[in-house]
Amino acid sequence: MSAQQMVSPAMAADLDARVKQAGGDIAAVRHEVEDKLHAMEAQEEPADQVQIALLLGEIDYLDAKAEAAQQSVQEKHVGLMDRIRHMFGGQG
Repeated sequence: MSAQQMVSPAMAADLDARVKQAGGDIAAVRHEVEDKLHAMEAQEEPADQVQIALLLGEIDYLDAKAEAAQQSVQEKHVGLMDRIRHMFGGQG
């Protein structure tokens, strides 16, 4: 099951909105989710397993989002380098 399948569309929209509000800083939102997870784990009473699973799903979703963003940046960099080479008549 992919990270996108582990979170509901509403959760994904909420996470996306939080990332947008954080200026696109996926890591900052992931850190917030991790803080919630650690706080739950530190409680003396048994943690709600469903809530923990949801938080882990959010972390997986954010990781997948960060990975996709990194891939996009790399692809744009390669494309830009190809255009620069082409502009200067180089083949590679």
